[in-house]
Amino acid sequence: MKVITAFILKHYFLILFLTFEFFSISLLVLNNSFHNASYFNSSNFLIGSIYETYNGVTEYIDLADKNDVLAKEIAKLRSREKLSYIRYDITTGLNNTVTHYEPQYKYIDAKVINNSVNKKHNYITINKGSAHGIKKNMGVIFDDAVVGIVKNVSNSYSSIMSILHTESRIGGKLNGSKYFGSVRWYDDNDYKTGRLIEVPIHVKVNDGDTISTTSYSGIFPEGMLFGYAKGSEKDDSEQFLNIDFEIHLDFKKLSHVYVVENFKRSEKEELEKTNDDD
Repeated sequence: MKVITAFILKHYFLILFLTFEFFSISLLVLNNSFHNASYFNSSNFLIGSIYETYNGVTEYIDLADKNDVLAKEIAKLRSREKLSYIRYDITTGLNNTVTHYEPQYKYIDAKVINNSVNKKHNYITINKGSAHGIKKNMGVIFDDAVVGIVKNVSNSYSSIMSILHTESRIGGKLNGSKYFGSVRWYDDNDYKTGRLIEVPIHVKVNDGDTISTTSYSGIFPEGMLFGYAKGSEKDDSEQFLNIDFEIHLDFKKLSHVYVVENFKRSEKEELEKTNDDD
């Protein structure tokens, strides 16, 4: 109490001045319509700005939640679409053909929590792992385009070898032709350029031709997009063609991905192992 009394006595004139100043401003605002309106307009503007900022933040948070829900729904729809099923045409004893479908691909949505594009070995980290059904060597896509292949998995997270990795090799083909080759990252100084290599030299290439996945690896569904051709040249042996292409995805903007599970992959690989035993 003594400290408070001493403080008041020490700053008596300042406190008295601020008190009179407050009452003077109050009387001015209450008895003058112009100042009254100006004061309340300023207050309303300040309060309105605060509410607008608050609403903007909450809407942003809500939008992030909605994006996650939307990603899950898209994954479900992808898993149910016709392209995710394998078709069997079975001929019965009455020479009738019965078409049967079995699920082949399932898609698991995930959020990107780390990403790089400016290194020689670029990786992407996602917030899903073995607890969510993700395994090594699963394919990863977004918007029907290739992202990469799962490299390592923990319980809650997975790392993906991006196609922007100098050691990445994925089978690809030039759409409109029957010929295929291997897709690699061509220029580690340019995250937008890839190259399809080992294509037969006689293949005709037009700028803008699409380059997509084949069905040979079993990692990706056929037709997932890599990019668009923008020039070609003979390789050093002059026996094959190298096709440069512009990568479709902008990896700097990647926020969500879909991990692809192929239910038929193990069966295919087991069968192909028996070829090595012959």
